[in-house]
Amino acid sequence: MVFVDKAASVSKLFGAYRVDSGWWLGGALTLVLVLLIVRYAAQPAASHDARRAVFFLQRVRGGVEVTLPVLLAVGVTLAAFGYARVPLNLFNWLALMLVLGVGANYAVFMREGCLRPDADLGAVWTGVLLSAATTLLSFGMLGMSAMPALKSFGATLALGIAVSVLLAPIGMPSDSRRAE
Repeated sequence: MVFVDKAASVSKLFGAYRVDSGWWLGGALTLVLVLLIVRYAAQPAASHDARRAVFFLQRVRGGVEVTLPVLLAVGVTLAAFGYARVPLNLFNWLALMLVLGVGANYAVFMREGCLRPDADLGAVWTGVLLSAATTLLSFGMLGMSAMPALKSFGATLALGIAVSVLLAPIGMPSDSRRAE
């Protein structure tokens, strides 16, 4: 006779998925950074060796500026849950992946809005805030659910989205690099 503890096996499987999803989130953040570095790379000023280092730093700077808000949002969310001693589960990690996608969009929208020649920053900021408000309203309500999985998903998403939209202006280029 063999006894099978189905709950323990599912719990063990979810634990393995939780660890894997943390690694996937780190890999996704790295991939987003690399793609945004390529996207916002400044054009080379000259081909001299002394300027190559400056050119490399300019390439990295644009991608880091756009990736930083979402990276900080993920970090603040993890820190807040750690401070509150909330154990992380698979649904927290899945919500953080959604925070990565949506939060990166906010920073990209802010930067792209600034780079347009006819930039109306008020309209860009309004669009980003309205998008964040609807996201917070729709997904954030899950944080009030009685079901633990939905509650952790919603709470993680609400905090991550709120922080990422507040930090999205970090991705905006400085005045000297904005389109005239």
